[in-house]
Amino acid sequence: MVQEVVTVFLLGHITGDFYLQSSSLAEKKEKSGKTLVLHGVLYLISVAGVSIIVFGTELLIWCIGISAIHLMLDFIKICVKNKFGSCEGEKISAYI
Repeated sequence: MVQEVVTVFLLGHITGDFYLQSSSLAEKKEKSGKTLVLHGVLYLISVAGVSIIVFGTELLIWCIGISAIHLMLDFIKICVKNKFGSCEGEKISAYI
């Protein structure tokens, strides 16, 4: 069961972070809080959508928690890039 849950969340993550996030959205989310929240909502829809298809609503609270953590990590990465500059910030935020 654990392996299936991890696989579903990973598939939702890949879908939300790479397929539903255009290059334009990725750039804009670093400059606009509203766009960052939009990315978070798209990510939640992606993770929850995949999870609901496989498990029903059983893991929905986990989807919300994972999406909230993802949004916080994206915010921290943006703050690091802004504080240390784009090039150095990229290197540091790769570890976040």
